[in-house]
This record gives sequence, structure tokens and C-alpha cells, in this order.
Amino acid sequence: MADAVLQSGLSQRHFDHPPIIAVMLVIGLAGAISTVVLPLIVASAAAQLDLSATLAGAIASAEMAGVALGAFVAGLRIDRTNRARLAQIGSCLVVFPNLSALCVVALPALLALRFVAGVGGGALLATMAAGVGATSKPDRNFAVFVGAAFACAGASFAWLPPLLEQNGVAALFL
Repeated sequence: MADAVLQSGLSQRHFDHPPIIAVMLVIGLAGAISTVVLPLIVASAAAQLDLSATLAGAIASAEMAGVALGAFVAGLRIDRTNRARLAQIGSCLVVFPNLSALCVVALPALLALRFVAGVGGGALLATMAAGVGATSKPDRNFAVFVGAAFACAGASFAWLPPLLEQNGVAALFL
């Protein structure tokens, strides 16, 4: 990984600036947040949309399949793609399907939107992993990401249930 970075004209030190590391971690968190709060998404969708456990699980499965595909494809292309551009594409694939999900009532469309949002999340996770891997302390920086992801999940499990009760499952997509 570091060899590819050096061959692309970027020095490893380029990725060691704290603001760049912080941006990479935020990109990773944006990609991971929906998967870490997936139990809330499934439970809220089942309760508020009157879905069976099977259909609610299908929503989660669609998103996880999208994350897997997005991370896999982005991982295969990360050394040939501008990471900033990949993060932009991933961000759009997360934001626009989530906003569109606010207006969708048909289950097949919701499944497709969750899949596309998952693809974007996977691309963001792969971008973060490649960026963190190019730092001089990838183990430390990835550990910080994992800690931040679980801290965000813990905070989400604390404050999302009242928000969902008040605003419905659509609040998850904002």
C-alpha cells in the first residue's frame, strides 16, 4: 500500500497530518454509521412501518450487501482512483438514497435505495482504510477509527430511540 502511495507521487508524510487523518476518520464514520446502528433501523422499520421481521431483515440485508459490494469494488480500484473523488462519489451514494428514502413508500424501492446507500458506505469505508493504511501509524489510526465508530454507535443508541418515537423511522435517513 505504502509503495503504491509513493509511486503515485504522494509521500507517506502527506497522509500523516492530523487534519488529513481526521478527515479520513470522518469519511470512515460516514460510511459505517448506518451499519453500526442497523439494529435500530431494523427495529424501527419493523415497528413503525408494520413490517414483518423478515421484511425488516431484508432492508438490513440489502444495505449490508451494498456495503460489501462497495468496499470490494472500491478496494479493487483504490490504487488507480483519486481518493478524494472516490470519497465524493461514496458520499453522494450515501446522501441521495437516504434523502430519497424519505419519499418512498414501496418496499422494492426502499430496498434498492438501502442497497445503493450501502454501496456508498462501503466505498467510504474502503477510502478510509486505504488512507489510514498510508499513514506512518496505521494501527493506531485504525484503532482510533474503531473506537470512534463504537462511541458514535453508543451515542446513537442513547439518543436515537426518543428521536425515532417522536419523528418516525424517516428520522434515520436525515
